[in-house]
Amino acid sequence: MGSTCCPTTALAEEAVPVTFDAVLSDLDATEAKVYGHIFLQMLPSGRTHLALDDGKLRSFIRENTAIDADEVDAELLRRGSEDATLNEDAFVQLVRDNAISDSATLEEFMSGSADGETLSAENCRTLLHVLGQSRLDAELSEEQWDRILNTVLMSAGAVVALDEWIGFSKNSARIIRLSKAGAALP
Repeated sequence: MGSTCCPTTALAEEAVPVTFDAVLSDLDATEAKVYGHIFLQMLPSGRTHLALDDGKLRSFIRENTAIDADEVDAELLRRGSEDATLNEDAFVQLVRDNAISDSATLEEFMSGSADGETLSAENCRTLLHVLGQSRLDAELSEEQWDRILNTVLMSAGAVVALDEWIGFSKNSARIIRLSKAGAALP
């Protein structure tokens, strides 16, 4: 068993332990658990959907995604249902899809690529670390960084193309944001 990154959380009445190992080994399922719990905490009693203008929802999105403040309305309208509400699955997917902006990933790639098309695997690893620290304010131990980068870059070859970089960046950002969100749970 690995070290616990996040306290035990409760989904409905069942306790769900969230560990750093769980985040790294099954990112999608752990996101669903943590962000699902957060969604349930925001729900008014007896409801299954949040209104798109809910203050807690909007605050969480502004603070925990890469969605610009002036784009929150458009993103919520795009993800919400016809009755101007958002369900748990749509909420989890919204957070998952917006861990980091495309422009941030492209800027970092271009800053480290000699030819604008590829990065060395070593440079990719360094830039992912920089991206997490500078864009996501990640405060992780060296061991945690090594584990994140080893997990994310498991499929990387000696040279990383732009499309691979984008995937690696998004997965790193998802892990970092999830670790931060899970650590903030009661």
